[in-house]
Parts: sequence; structure tokens; C-alpha cells
Amino acid sequence: MPSLRPALLRAARAALLLSPPPRLPAQPPLLPCRHISKPARAPISSPAASAAASRSSMDGVGTEEVLAPLRLAVRQQGDLVRKLKEDKAPQVDVDKAVAELKARKRVLEAKELALQPKDDVVDRAKMEDTLKRRFFYDQAFAIYGGVSGLYDFGPVGCALKNNIIQTWRQHFIQEEQILEIDCTMLTPEPVLKTSGHVDKFADFMVKDVKNGECFRADHLLKAHLQKLMSDKKCSAEKKSEMESVLAQIRVPGEQFEFW
Repeated sequence: MPSLRPALLRAARAALLLSPPPRLPAQPPLLPCRHISKPARAPISSPAASAAASRSSMDGVGTEEVLAPLRLAVRQQGDLVRKLKEDKAPQVDVDKAVAELKARKRVLEAKELALQPKDDVVDRAKMEDTLKRRFFYDQAFAIYGGVSGLYDFGPVGCALKNNIIQTWRQHFIQEEQILEIDCTMLTPEPVLKTSGHVDKFADFMVKDVKNGECFRADHLLKAHLQKLMSDKKCSAEKKSEMESVLAQIRVPGEQFEFW
């Protein structure tokens, strides 16, 4: 008996082709819409934070107003010193102008220090940890235990160091017209022999019996002699004797006796 499945499929297909498509319900016409943006809500801040921000802004403006004329005076005096040097003015006039420039710089630095906030405290341990983690710098040979006084600079540290050197060079070489030289960092033995570091490398040290603090004997003696010489009651004979002792202290590698 022949299968009925092909006949049924043909009949179903014919019915689908002959039946009209279903009619969808009518949709209402679309109206033009306009995007309405809500006004941004201002962040809520505490009165204390607002007052602190306002005070900080006012302090910054006030500080700049105070420092601006001082900085202008320093810049003008610096231009005057530079012009005197270019015009080959008498050395007396140049020295007088340089002294005035240094005085104005001292006034500016003192005012900047006085205007610094009193509670501006930096946690040195956290700052050093952050600088090392971000590789501004690190102790040289750190994976081998490190060497005291030797440092490696990272990418940002190198850029910062170069900027500082460039600022230093611009001030001392371009403005002050100081000649620049670049010497080797290696020192041959004859130099160390002459300086006394070969025969006597260790310095004499003294220790305070009360607090255990140690001092270099020559530095301690020098400071004490200078204090005695500054006394108005010190006679000329005593000053001459102390100056001879100071001359002995200044000689590299010179052995002298303490009394």
C-alpha cells in the first residue's frame, strides 16, 4: 500500500499557498519625540568640605598676590645683573647688583616659607615606598642586599633628574656664566696618597659619655675653637694660637695631638 505521507505534504503546501496572509491589527501612528535632558544634579558636599575648598582657593590666590611682586623684583634684578655683565660694567657695580639680587632672593624664600601651611606634613616612609613601587628610584643592587648610598633611577626618575640638572645648568652656566667641565669619577692612587686616605683612612672619633653620641674629633675641636675665637674677650695672642691649631686641622692627613 503506497504511503500517504507525500500526498498529505502536497495538500498542506497547497492549502498554505492558497490561504490569505494573516491581517495584523492596525498600529497607531508614531508621534515625533524630543529628547529632554535632565539638568545635572550638583554633587552633594558637606559644609566643612565646601569651606575647606573655598579657603584653599582663597589662600592660593592670596599667596600668589603676595609673592608676585617679590618674584618680579628678583627677575628684574637678575636682568640688571645680566646686563651689567654683558656691558662689562665695573666689578664694583656688578658685585653691588649681585648682592642686591641675593638679598631679594632671600626675602622671597623667607616669604614662601612663611606662607606654607603649618599642617603640610609629608609621611616620608609612605612617600619613599610609593616612589620605589613606581620605580622613580631604588637602591642599587637591591636583589643582592643593596649598597648604601648608591641608587638606580627608573624612567620617570631619569626624566626628573635630567630636568633638575637642566635647571641647575641654566642657572649657573647661562645666567652666571660659569664654565662647565666634566671630570672622571675615578681617582688614581697618587691623589689618595697625597690626601692622606691611604696612610690614615679612619678619622679620630670621640664619644659623649652621657648620651653615647659620636663626633669627629677634628670637627668638634674646630667648632669649639671657632666659638672661643668669636668671643670679644678673646685676646689677639689666644686667637693667633687657635688659628695655628686650625691650620693644622685643615691639612689633609696631618697628625696633631689633643690636649
